[in-house]
Amino acid sequence: MYDSRSGLTLVRQGVYKADIAVITPYMGQLQLLRKKMSAMYEIFVNDRDLAEIEALEASKARDDDKAAELPPRAKVQKTTPLNSVRIATVDNFQGEEAKVVVVSLVRSNNAQNVGFLRTSNRINVLLSRARHALYLTGNAKTYQTIPMWQDVIGMLRENSNFARSFELQCPRHMDTSLVVSQPDDFVLLSPESGCSLPCKKRL
Repeated sequence: MYDSRSGLTLVRQGVYKADIAVITPYMGQLQLLRKKMSAMYEIFVNDRDLAEIEALEASKARDDDKAAELPPRAKVQKTTPLNSVRIATVDNFQGEEAKVVVVSLVRSNNAQNVGFLRTSNRINVLLSRARHALYLTGNAKTYQTIPMWQDVIGMLRENSNFARSFELQCPRHMDTSLVVSQPDDFVLLSPESGCSLPCKKRL
């Protein structure tokens, strides 16, 4: 599953701060990402996804009779795509793009049930939205039975772009290798998106 701290690392690097998108197949996870990510930095949700989130939250509030506990919407509405991280569902990101796209594939199960990400048009949307960099996070074993995913996984392996971890780089100590594979690794190995080496410079 995508961890919001990886997005925070990308934002803090500064280079792509204004053009990062996180996309996910499911509205339920979009709702969760919105809640977690808005505590760290500005996020933007397009009108289509926002309407679906609000409908989902209203439905849950009626069912649970807990309308007072709905998360605030101010974080989403006060910003724009140009100075925030965008989050969206796959279906509502068609026609859009970003310099860096992080995709959370969500599903991970022994039955290799990938849900509606078995369809080529949705896979194509996932793979064609990034202009500079694309990060796919998910369980390859779950998706490898789908021919198009099998091709994608094969290409990633051939180009050494497939791994259980990925490497971060401190902008002040460029020769330092920081390999993260768990959510807590971001905090332990790359605090404030730098590294733990002594340094007099400010990030």
